[in-house]
Amino acid sequence: MKKKKLLHGIFVGFFLLGVFLYVLGDIICFNQVGDYKEIHSEYTMPSSISRVFIDRERQQIFVCYDDVCCINAYTFDGEFLWRIQAPLLKGAVFGFDESEILVGDRTNIYIYSADDGKYLTEGNIHDMGYEQEKVDEEDVRESLDEFSYSTYNVYKVNEYGETITIVARPWWHWIFNIDVILLIAFAGVVGILCVVTRNKRRIYLKIIEKKKDLDCERAEYIRAYYDNTAKGQVIYIVLNIVLGIIGIEWLVIGIIPLTIHLLVATAILSARRDKIRVTKRDQAILEYCQWKTVVTYLVAFASMIIISAISQL
Repeated sequence: MKKKKLLHGIFVGFFLLGVFLYVLGDIICFNQVGDYKEIHSEYTMPSSISRVFIDRERQQIFVCYDDVCCINAYTFDGEFLWRIQAPLLKGAVFGFDESEILVGDRTNIYIYSADDGKYLTEGNIHDMGYEQEKVDEEDVRESLDEFSYSTYNVYKVNEYGETITIVARPWWHWIFNIDVILLIAFAGVVGILCVVTRNKRRIYLKIIEKKKDLDCERAEYIRAYYDNTAKGQVIYIVLNIVLGIIGIEWLVIGIIPLTIHLLVATAILSARRDKIRVTKRDQAILEYCQWKTVVTYLVAFASMIIISAISQL
């Protein structure tokens, strides 16, 4: 019993750690604009790089962080020059118009000089004749040539063919990476589900040890429905993963009918269970069978997210 409580506590800790890191990361990376019309010092917090532009005419590298709506400017050797910081929330769009740097969202646009980051003007994006555009990531990477970038660093291939890091961030930034945080929280959730399911299954097996059938015939139909629903969701999980691995991702949309079915079935079966009298034994069996449908649905939902993410790589 102590071992089970310990495992449960550990997995709860993993989940809470993920939540804590997410909140702390949001606080650390919060967009403290200050005077957006002034030049700022280098941004070094653990936000991931969203875009990198190369200006060969000026021999400058512009590293963009859309989470905090700022741009760090460097020389081709990685020497920091200046930073601009727009007063926008997350999700800024960056662009260039001849000698100007554009930072905007769906409503506002802020324009700075590409030479030295000096503030030029601002206004409504439509009134100023601009439209929000997002350049395809592959096109941006192709235009980098000898430069490349990862989540936190920028690299350059020198004249000897060696890849050197010209903009570097410390390893601990990965602690606040959203993918790492989700992995930690997800591991906690999976662990909790495994511990709870194991406990419920142990109780279930003990209950049906002498008699497998339910005492109430109408309750038996409900159990069969729960069992078949869980089996159907397991089949979806297997097919979704197998097809996703070989490059067929369309089955991910199957989570929509699964979700609708689970919501409708839960409402209907709960109403029917309230209308029939069941023993405590039957009630415990039905609760375990219902739990199986919930757990297999959660796994199916997770498989949809995983396959969708893989398809974007």
